[in-house]
Amino acid sequence: MKKNNREADKDIRPLGGQILETLLLATSIATLALGWADADSHSITISIVQSTTLLLALLHQVTTHGYLPHSSTSLLFFFFSLVLLNSYPLLLGILAPTPDRIAGVVFPLAIFALELLGPDGWDREDANKKGYSPLPTEEVSSEEEELKKKKPSPLLRANIFSRWFFLWHGPLLKLGLEKTLTTEDLAELPPWLSQEDNAAALASAWEIELARKKGPSLLRALFRAFGAKWLLLVFVVILTVIGDMAQPQLLRLLLIFVARFRAGEAEASTGYLIAFAMFAVAIFNTVAATIYMFGVNQGSMRITGPVTSLIFNKVLRLAKDKGSETGTILSRVSADTDKLSMMTNLNLVVFCVVSITLNFVSLYSILGVWALPGVAVLIAASPATAWIAKITSGSVKRQLDARDRRTRLLGDIFSSIRSIKLYAWESAITSRLRSVREDELHEVRLRGFLLAVAAGFTSLAPFLVAFASLASFAAFSGRTLSSDIAFPSIALFALLRNPVQLITPLMRLIIDVNTSVERLETLLTARELKAGDVERRETAEDGVAVRVASGSFGWAEEGAVVLHDIDLVVKTGEFCAVVGVVGAGKSSLLSAMLGDITKQTGTVTVGGSVAFADQHPWLGRGCIRDNIIFGRAYDSSWYDTVVEACALRHDFTIMPNGDMTEVGENGITLSGGQQARIALARAVYSRADVFLLDDVLAALDAHVSTSSSQFWARKGSSRRQPGSW
Repeated sequence: MKKNNREADKDIRPLGGQILETLLLATSIATLALGWADADSHSITISIVQSTTLLLALLHQVTTHGYLPHSSTSLLFFFFSLVLLNSYPLLLGILAPTPDRIAGVVFPLAIFALELLGPDGWDREDANKKGYSPLPTEEVSSEEEELKKKKPSPLLRANIFSRWFFLWHGPLLKLGLEKTLTTEDLAELPPWLSQEDNAAALASAWEIELARKKGPSLLRALFRAFGAKWLLLVFVVILTVIGDMAQPQLLRLLLIFVARFRAGEAEASTGYLIAFAMFAVAIFNTVAATIYMFGVNQGSMRITGPVTSLIFNKVLRLAKDKGSETGTILSRVSADTDKLSMMTNLNLVVFCVVSITLNFVSLYSILGVWALPGVAVLIAASPATAWIAKITSGSVKRQLDARDRRTRLLGDIFSSIRSIKLYAWESAITSRLRSVREDELHEVRLRGFLLAVAAGFTSLAPFLVAFASLASFAAFSGRTLSSDIAFPSIALFALLRNPVQLITPLMRLIIDVNTSVERLETLLTARELKAGDVERRETAEDGVAVRVASGSFGWAEEGAVVLHDIDLVVKTGEFCAVVGVVGAGKSSLLSAMLGDITKQTGTVTVGGSVAFADQHPWLGRGCIRDNIIFGRAYDSSWYDTVVEACALRHDFTIMPNGDMTEVGENGITLSGGQQARIALARAVYSRADVFLLDDVLAALDAHVSTSSSQFWARKGSSRRQPGSW
């Protein structure tokens, strides 16, 4: 099995390596301090300290990087900052470019470049020889020989700058220019996107929620499982807002500087500094926004798979009550799960709140109390927004209910399409389907109208806010609306447009997520079948394979009893048939043995493994052979025996590719008898100890039914022991 690669990002250096890095940081700080000292007597000292720093960096590269799969983040940050701090006074002419000061830029830049190269920059297949630890994903056991060609995620080797600027993705883009990409060209997902681990984390969090007395909450479970990553995105959003708010303030400082520079009261270096700060903030905002969007996409992946897994595991235990229909479950898995995956965008709520707050704080610092009329406009708009949100929420719930009804109806239509055509019921069924669809479309139109009204209002709001504030300032403040006031204010009002216009989409998103959460919680908290209704044993005891003693069963926990006082004993090797009229409870008896029906009294014991063939056969997408072996190892001899016993040999000869013929959506259409025999063959191939067959021969021709019956009669009369096929 593959080793867990969650340790790939962790710093596991020994104490000596950490001491070495501490010394390196200390000498670098000394270099920075001495570099700013404007004294020639320190030139020799600076050279010695810088040389020592370089030697320590090289020693760090050789010794301690054997415990890291990527470049040291702390060193990259420090030396990049050191290069900026040392080069700034030289570029602006504040300090003279003496040799020691030039060295103060060159040496840190060289160390930064050396560290930035990382394991992927050495132009070698084996980066480990250059002092970087191997990735656990590169070691594959013999059981997973086919995965050896699968490359580990490049994110595990990427340093912090490569992750920020997505340089790790460059080789794949280059390969895509040279050829058409295939799945073999893609690397494995990073460990933090492992669906298996994330599903286990969410399942554990949901179990904790189920134990709460106040009732479980899916949102709390998601936050418990993935909240740390969500909070990190919130932090990035706040940094983005701060960067956005900094630009108008820097613009104001630049305008003030221009006025002072023309008056001879300021030096040019101050203007250069402000311009550089505006450029750096713009770069920072772009990088932060890109990181945020990448994190949102990863968060959606982190939610969709685990929630689907949680629903799947629930469905396997779900009792057959109202709400457990196939159409309802499919709607939950598709529509509700997709909407829930978008909840990572709820970080934008924080963006809107922080952005609007800081925006008005900045406006207050520029306009004073005359920024308050703009606040009053937004406050006055809140009741209308809340009313639209309430009406839209009800419309969304009604739309989803109508969608569920339509999905269930379509499922019934497709399953009974032959009867509908036979009795010429097309007009009646079409009218019924159209009525359900019209109910859904009515809610879609109502929702679209409400959202259009809300979008139009939020588009107009920033202009109303700007007009209210600037007009009030110009009319009543008694101050001149100068350029250093007008332009920063206009820039802030422009920044206000984004969060205000996001209110409507966020309102829709909150409604969708809340509705989907409620529907998923209803499904996940629905009644389950009791695991102890059927006592399962590894082997049959006293030669008894199935025993039902004084059993009474019903489809609801406290509903009507459909089977009364059942006493049944089936011994190992027996071929037992239950005969009765339609609706007598034959299928319900098999469901009781499987645990798919609620046991109200009595005991049910099953010894050994169980195989079940339903009277409504199910085939998965794929070839016929895959449907028969169903994930088990292929045994050609036993496979041929099963094919003969289920009378499938003749069918294979007339199919295009024999037993490798595709069935399902992209394959051929099989008759009811062929589907029943393939389902029967799947049960037989499993070599189970107990076979439960629900009228599987009903759809077969007479001679095929006779052949299969004789096979089962021979198996029953031989009275084989369990597992001795």
